[in-house]
Amino acid sequence: MFIRTLSYSFKYDKAITVPVTLVLVLLVSIIGAIGIIYIWSSTAQRTGHTILIQNVVFQQNQTRVYVQNVGKGTIILDTMYLGDDRFILQATNCTINGKGTNILEEGQTAEIIVIQSYRSKVCVKIICTDGTFHEGYWEP
Repeated sequence: MFIRTLSYSFKYDKAITVPVTLVLVLLVSIIGAIGIIYIWSSTAQRTGHTILIQNVVFQQNQTRVYVQNVGKGTIILDTMYLGDDRFILQATNCTINGKGTNILEEGQTAEIIVIQSYRSKVCVKIICTDGTFHEGYWEP
């Protein structure tokens, strides 16, 4: 008799499965909408931000990179790659109008100086804190 109560099978109940399915579809739709809104808002914040590497000057013991804010709004320079070398941009190696800073207003050009020389073609990539970037190949 005890075995009989354990082997009881549940009947398929249409009245329960329809509301449960609707709730699951609604939850998936809400989560999808939240994801789309998040992606849209994160890209909308940086709309109009554009930088351009204007020039790279290779010297005997250092390299100078000139990057300009050609978009709308203020940007903050974060990282620069010269080939495989990574440099964190901060007031000590980045100047704007003679002042040590990595914050670029509209139209301003920053001079970035790194104590490293290169003899062959190198990929230069500048990345801002909001993800805006520009890259190109330069050679001495």
